[in-house]
Amino acid sequence: MWILSGSVASGQASPRGALLRSLVLPGWGHHYVQPDAWTAGKVHMAADVALVAAYFGYDMRASDLETTLITQARHYSGAELNGRPRSFRFAVADYESLAAYNDAQLRTRNWNRVLPDTPENQWTWQDDASRKRFVSLINKEAAASDQLPAILSLMVVNRVLSGVGAYRRANQVSVTTGFEAGNPSLRFRIDF
Repeated sequence: MWILSGSVASGQASPRGALLRSLVLPGWGHHYVQPDAWTAGKVHMAADVALVAAYFGYDMRASDLETTLITQARHYSGAELNGRPRSFRFAVADYESLAAYNDAQLRTRNWNRVLPDTPENQWTWQDDASRKRFVSLINKEAAASDQLPAILSLMVVNRVLSGVGAYRRANQVSVTTGFEAGNPSLRFRIDF
């Protein structure tokens, strides 16, 4: 009597299916190929969960800092940042008032950067300490926002590595044969 054992699921698993599953959810392809031995898949899945949590954490932090920035600017300088370009935010951070900003632009011959003296462009910081806190908030918000593309890149890399690993595992064929007739069994293994 001949015995065929080994990783039957591995032989039946589609490499393409394993790759696609891992691209959707890292680790899923490993589980698809070998449901009883997918330790590498668990690592990829845990890494993905951690990266998703980090992404949402940094996104929430950046959002909270954005709200704080708007509130600080409105309260301590009278500036309204909602719907304003990023350049306006930096002008408010770098200069004590609209008059100081426009004076600096005129002195450096940046006539195209001069802001009209209208109520929506007005700001005057109450004190330098408030402006410095605002600058610190801008830096923290930028640091939190700058992490988001890096985390997304790591999520893509994790999916690709998981997909390649699951694809390779699905391509492996493991066959063990033996003959039971009272004699020691003859066994061989073939891996592709």
